[in-house]
Amino acid sequence: MTATAEPIHGPDGPTEPTEPTAPPTAGTAAHASIAEAGRKFRRSRRRFIDRQDAESLHDLRVALRRLRAVLTLFRPVLVVPRRLADRELRRTGHELADLRDQDVALEAIQAQPEDAPEPRPDLRKLERRRQREAYRVTERLRGPRVRGMLRALRRWDHCPAFIVDEDTPATIVLPGLRSRVAAIELHPAWSLTLVPDESGALHAPDSVYDDHTTAELLHQLRRRIKQVRYQLEAMSRVLGADWLPALERMRVLQESLGVMQDVQMLGALTAVPYGRIVSASAAWEELRGERLGRVRELLDRP
Repeated sequence: MTATAEPIHGPDGPTEPTEPTAPPTAGTAAHASIAEAGRKFRRSRRRFIDRQDAESLHDLRVALRRLRAVLTLFRPVLVVPRRLADRELRRTGHELADLRDQDVALEAIQAQPEDAPEPRPDLRKLERRRQREAYRVTERLRGPRVRGMLRALRRWDHCPAFIVDEDTPATIVLPGLRSRVAAIELHPAWSLTLVPDESGALHAPDSVYDDHTTAELLHQLRRRIKQVRYQLEAMSRVLGADWLPALERMRVLQESLGVMQDVQMLGALTAVPYGRIVSASAAWEELRGERLGRVRELLDRP
């Protein structure tokens, strides 16, 4: 599956941030965001168990990442159940990773022409392997640990618990966002200049990193940008409409990183069209100079 960035979402689905009429409290903002993320995770889990296809797996991973992001964002004001600790959610995400990698490889192989210079792997063997892994993932999703997470989410939704007063403003979580943005801007991946050749391969001239390390750095940066983007979307009612351009630039940056990461990891097997590789490289060169400067400036406003 070629990496793409999801549309911009607010607490209740796709939206454009609107000017808030009254600043919500930390409690109301956290409750709305976590409840919505929990509902999406439950729906996507059921859909994957029913279908076990690549699209439903993608939706499930996105829903889980969004849930982790909003729990991390509001953790300073929450009483978090043990079942919803970040290590538990991260473990579930890791259990989905192998199946996603198999889907990416299968899509890439299926996109190769029959007369490709390199012999194609046995697709039937790979599909059987993918089927076995999908069964294992389904059993884990039906297992007691994930069911315990779902029960904890429902209980918290019905009776949310906080460690701050009910009138504490939602802006109390913004210092944590600022520190995460500052950490992202120091990531070494920003130093990479990635240039496509005629075959669609990406090269990093003058880089001290090999191809594997380059792909891993792109992956790390993309993952961190996704988390902050999800958190900013959860705060859309607080931050107001002038955040929309910055969120859109983050979405484009995230998508460009995903394309380049797939190219670096899959090499000649990549199913990404050449034109899209060129566009992703150009967008990266345009955006990496400013990094997350616009986001930082908006967060630093009084």
